[in-house]
Amino acid sequence: MAMLLCEVVTPTQLLFHEQAYQVEIPSVDGYFGVLPGHCMTSCRMQNGTVTIYKDADHKDKVTYVTYMGFAQVDNDKVTVLGRQAILKDDINVEAVRAERERIQAKIDQISTEELTEMKAKAGRVLRDTLLCDLEWCDVQLAACEGK
Repeated sequence: MAMLLCEVVTPTQLLFHEQAYQVEIPSVDGYFGVLPGHCMTSCRMQNGTVTIYKDADHKDKVTYVTYMGFAQVDNDKVTVLGRQAILKDDINVEAVRAERERIQAKIDQISTEELTEMKAKAGRVLRDTLLCDLEWCDVQLAACEGK
């Protein structure tokens, strides 16, 4: 049976590097599946789940939750580069909920007056960073809650 080499990476680590039968990728144009022999392609990914099927029966699978990123398919190799990624089974839902509440509280504490007093750029960067962190929590929770 023909197989693909699949890699899931973030800017700081290689999370997965194994043979796979099929990979499902959440592109901005919708999910698409990659089988051996797939044409060369690259895409920007939407937040969601990357599912890696290790066998043709789809019984042995691994699912990663990804936040922002790109995917590339070339010569029976699939590379998924996510800004953040985590094995779905490793998500601690209660810890993510607590982190989400902590981040939301920080965002709520940034008043318009404070933002005006801060350097405009620094304020935007702080808020954008917190909003990205908040969105990452939401992506993980949605994946675990089947949304």
